[in-house]
Amino acid sequence: MVATRAGHSAVFLIDTWQSYRAVQAEAQASLTGYSRSIAAALRNELSRADLVLSDVARRIAEDPASSAAGRKTGAEAHVQRHYLALPRRPDIYFADREGVIVASTRGELVGRTIAGSEAFRAHADKADSLHIDLNVDLDGKSLTALSRGVRDAENQFLGVTTTLISSGILDEIVQAATPQGTLRVTLIDHAGNTHGQHPAP
Repeated sequence: MVATRAGHSAVFLIDTWQSYRAVQAEAQASLTGYSRSIAAALRNELSRADLVLSDVARRIAEDPASSAAGRKTGAEAHVQRHYLALPRRPDIYFADREGVIVASTRGELVGRTIAGSEAFRAHADKADSLHIDLNVDLDGKSLTALSRGVRDAENQFLGVTTTLISSGILDEIVQAATPQGTLRVTLIDHAGNTHGQHPAP
């Protein structure tokens, strides 16, 4: 009788372990699928924003105006036109070569300086490249900032264009990828820095 109990116990433990492994494998597969869906959606969102950002930078760079005032007027027109064309209405601004914001879809940003920011220094020091900051605090609101440098035909630095995307977009992406709403995503960059959890704990 004791041997039978032990045998039943052993079979039960083996069956439980196999069930655990099966559940674990299924959960891992689901998590991998969610991660890929979220990464693809986030990449698409950022790529669309960068296409707009690059076009704004190109139009400002190719603007025939030679004076600072003329370039400012042209930048305002380019920024506003792209803002109205985008469904999510991300804010866009242009800062001149001194780092002063001279055109923006948010009027209160005009006149502020970004000269001390890492993104501005990076664009001023080298050729154009996309700079992404996942955690920008603007007046108490967490945003993701994409920026590109603006250079003329002679490769002279003219300034920086930036688009500000609400961090709430990640919440929308997570909800779309995980309809049951039980998955929490922690965003970590390539350097290991955590940029918060979505949805917030």
